[in-house]
Amino acid sequence: MSLRERIEIESSLLKDKNVLLGITGSIASYRSVDLCRKLRKNSANVKVVVSRSALRYVTRSLLSWAVNGEVYDIETCDGKPIHVELAEWCDVYCICPCTLNTLSRICTGSVSDLPSLCAVPVLGLGKPILIVPVMSQAMWDSPITRRLVRDLQTLSCIHILYPDISAGRAKIPSIDRIFEKIVDLTCPRDMEELKVLVTAGATREWLDPTKYLTTPSSGIEGAYFAREADARGAEVYLVHGYLSEKAREIIKDTTNVHTYHAESTREMYNIVKELDNSHSFDIVIFAAAPLDYEIVDKFNEKIDTRRVGELKITLRRAPYVVSAVEKARVKIGFKLEWNRKIGESVDRALERMSENDLDIVIIHDACKVPVFGSLYDTVIVIDRFGICRLLENIHKRELARHILTMALRMLGR
Repeated sequence: MSLRERIEIESSLLKDKNVLLGITGSIASYRSVDLCRKLRKNSANVKVVVSRSALRYVTRSLLSWAVNGEVYDIETCDGKPIHVELAEWCDVYCICPCTLNTLSRICTGSVSDLPSLCAVPVLGLGKPILIVPVMSQAMWDSPITRRLVRDLQTLSCIHILYPDISAGRAKIPSIDRIFEKIVDLTCPRDMEELKVLVTAGATREWLDPTKYLTTPSSGIEGAYFAREADARGAEVYLVHGYLSEKAREIIKDTTNVHTYHAESTREMYNIVKELDNSHSFDIVIFAAAPLDYEIVDKFNEKIDTRRVGELKITLRRAPYVVSAVEKARVKIGFKLEWNRKIGESVDRALERMSENDLDIVIIHDACKVPVFGSLYDTVIVIDRFGICRLLENIHKRELARHILTMALRMLGR
């Protein structure tokens, strides 16, 4: 690999996937360089098509560097049907940024540049197109624009990622949001007609109206389980406590995720119990980090620290959320350890598996790797057949993908 081709790999989420990126003339076009790099860092093959106006904002040489390849436009096609070849090559077509002109061209079929022209054969082949509109807020709010968006959304292959509204602009969303949506559109739809329950995040036990006990869970792993299952066609029920900003962003663009907020561990237990009674879940993932104890005597008012010098708190064991589920076909649990030897951790996980009738247990040692708030984890996965796998420095969405695939095999799919 030459120096020009070297790139830091973040994950294999888009391994062997071909992403065609269309860039149109917007001041936000420079962000496409970051998107190209993000896609390649996650193992995608990327090709770029541009409109003539896009090259006013970002240079051909910079884009060529970002994708490590040729940049295509209408003037360099030499009469060849490059738009058809690129449509056949790609797994997903993303137009980012997409101007109002391009929206109109795709909607009416009056294609006059390569980004809009490529959309026609991609649609004809039934492949997904992700459109990321960027314009002024006044143009975005126009009834003409909204009609174009509605008309395009009637086509099942077209997906529109709505812009972020700020300072009178309909701005390009974060590169991470665009990337996650592209990952969604490359997922197999192998979980359709399945129901999945996921718990995520940290619960809180309030001492008084201003203080609480909790765990440092960010909810990122549980959010990725919910998103991955949703992208693969499942109906997802997400019961969550506190979620970090990143975890909330992960579930923001999901399409079939029902969310339920639980403040305390007991609330989470009750919600999960009620859902288990009213639904038949195929897969349940206990990815939350609920607090193990609850406070016996809570204070209804803020504790006056000037009068209370020493405070004794009585804690009692909170209910096991895992025990709230009885009917699931496959149950998946996590086991958080702290500075234990691998053999000891595995023995404890096997005990947990037996006690709670779990089919898969995922062990991570918070002393050895940064678990909370990180996008990566190192885990040991144990299944009901006693097979152990070590997954080192794995992206949390990749972990969710790996575990859900294991669960599907257990379901015989």
